Amino acid sequence: MLTVSPNQHNGGTTLTYDTVSALWRHPPEGVAEMIPWRKVTDLRTPEGTRRSALAGKPGEVQIVGHPDGALKVERSLPKALTGQNAVDLTQDQVPAALAAVDAELRALAPGVPWPELGTLDPCRVDFCRSIDLAGPAEVAHALRRLAGLTLAWKGRPVVGESGSVAWPRGAYRPKAYSKGRETGDRRYANVLRVEVGAFGGRSLATIPALLAIGSGRSLTLADVLVPQAATFVLERFISQVGGFEMASEDLSDLGFMRAMVGLFGARRAAGLIGLCVLWQGLGAWTWQEIEALDLGEKTTWYRARADLRRLRDQLAAPGQEPDSVDAVQLRVAGLARLAA
Repeated sequence: MLTVSPNQHNGGTTLTYDTVSALWRHPPEGVAEMIPWRKVTDLRTPEGTRRSALAGKPGEVQIVGHPDGALKVERSLPKALTGQNAVDLTQDQVPAALAAVDAELRALAPGVPWPELGTLDPCRVDFCRSIDLAGPAEVAHALRRLAGLTLAWKGRPVVGESGSVAWPRGAYRPKAYSKGRETGDRRYANVLRVEVGAFGGRSLATIPALLAIGSGRSLTLADVLVPQAATFVLERFISQVGGFEMASEDLSDLGFMRAMVGLFGARRAAGLIGLCVLWQGLGAWTWQEIEALDLGEKTTWYRARADLRRLRDQLAAPGQEPDSVDAVQLRVAGLARLAA
């Protein structure tokens, strides 16, 4: 499962944030006239013509004027703070990044009484994790594997020219790409970047870790920029695709399957894959969740978990702390896609 571990790029954590959007729902009357719009669009609807507007240069802070008068602010937090997003934003830098966007808004529209960005209603947060692999070949292998996956409710991914893989549908929109190729900087050639954009206030408000924070009042952007939210959103996607932990050991899907067959034999390995797929289909990602399932005799389940533990110990590199059994279980479930 996803864990917070040291980030080799900046000494922070692997959980971070990139682009965020927040809504100022009820700005004072006359504020819209004080913003230097660079593009205004008239939308024809059955109710009549409605106007939307856009301010800000591409790659900088953007302001969108909605027809109902609300203003949406969108910006990459690390770019606002440091001018780039190759080095991850640490949790301690979040307040400074929000303040940097506040300063950009005041510079873009000096006469507007802007509220602090962190106090506005969140409508998008890109939660990110940078994964250091053995080299560019491992990053390319991980992306090729993802390009062949079909996710429930999202279907097949969209593959970009640079090899990026994205599922741009729904409230949660995952994406993975090579940070080296995206930046053109060889220093990040071994970095696989995983992002999951949470779109819409409703999706953000229903993150379990944030329910207590938002009870009794509206959830703010600052409320959702916390590791608990990033863990929940990223873990769901990483669990769906079988994880990336084993990829860092330079072990391909084919090599992983061969290791299973060599250890257990083809018949037992196939049965183990089937059980792991069943557990995943039932929404059980951990052993505690598996034990909670009321499906009769569980002797086979306990034997399968013992096999997974043996497999994990067999694959652990000398002197390296082995992965959790739950992480190996998710990787085994992912083999069913390869076999199909």
